[in-house]
Amino acid sequence: MTETPSAPLVPLREDPLGQRMTLLCPAWVHCGDSFVDFLLACDAVETLQPGTRALASFDDLGQALYTSYHAVLSHDLDSPDGHDLSGLPSAAFEDGAHIGQFLHPEEFPLRLANLRRARRDAAGRSVGKLAWTCPNTGLSLDAANADPAALRDTASVIQAVPVKAAAGALAAFPNGYFSGDWSPPVAHGVAQMLEPMGAALQGVGASYLMFRLSGTHDTEALLRAVAPLYADPDLPALRRALAGQDTLLLRYTD
Repeated sequence: MTETPSAPLVPLREDPLGQRMTLLCPAWVHCGDSFVDFLLACDAVETLQPGTRALASFDDLGQALYTSYHAVLSHDLDSPDGHDLSGLPSAAFEDGAHIGQFLHPEEFPLRLANLRRARRDAAGRSVGKLAWTCPNTGLSLDAANADPAALRDTASVIQAVPVKAAAGALAAFPNGYFSGDWSPPVAHGVAQMLEPMGAALQGVGASYLMFRLSGTHDTEALLRAVAPLYADPDLPALRRALAGQDTLLLRYTD
C-alpha cells in the first residue's frame, strides 16, 4: 500500500500569493515541515492524477512565481504562433485574436511545444558554468544537498502535469529569468540529460531544481554529468552528501 502524507493536500482554487503567474495544471497545496511528507505528497498527486508527473514548488515560492512569469514572457513560451488554436476555449481570445498569454489547461500542450522548440534551438550551445558555492548565500552545492529540507518552503504548490517524461513537467513552472541563470530551455536540457540516469525533475524553486532519485539511480553518472555545469565542483563532497538521499538539488541561478 502506498503511504499517504500526514498533512492534507488542499486543491488550489486561485493564483498562489496573488501573483500574475497562472498555473495551467491541476494543483494542490501541501504544508508541513517534514521533507519525507513533502515527497509523499508528490507521490500522492501522481496517484490522484494517473498518467501525470508531479511538479512541486521548492524554495521561495513567491520569488519563484514572479521569475517564472517573467521567464515565460522573455522566452515567448506563451506564444500562440504556429499552433492550431481551434480547440482553445473562447476565453483565450479577444476580438478574434489570442490574448497572448496562456491561462487555460487546454493551452499547456502549446507551452510544452514552445519549450521543446526553444530547447532544440538552444541545442549545442554551451551551458555557462555556475559557481559551486552560491555567491549570495555562501551555501555550496554539496551543503545544499546534505540538507535539502532546510531550503524548501514549508508550503508547496504541487501540480499534476500531463507529461510522460519528467523533464517536460518544467513547462508547467518554467524558471530562469535573470542574466546568468539557466534559461528554461537550458534547464529543460539538463533535466532531459539526467532523467535516464535515475534523476527525475520534481521541483522548481527560485534558485534550485529538485530531482527525485530512483532506487536504481547511477550516482557516478550523475556526478559526471553535474561536474561540467559548475566551476570548481567538489564531487567527493557531493557524493557524500547524496549518500542515503532521495533527491538531488541543482542550483540554476547565478
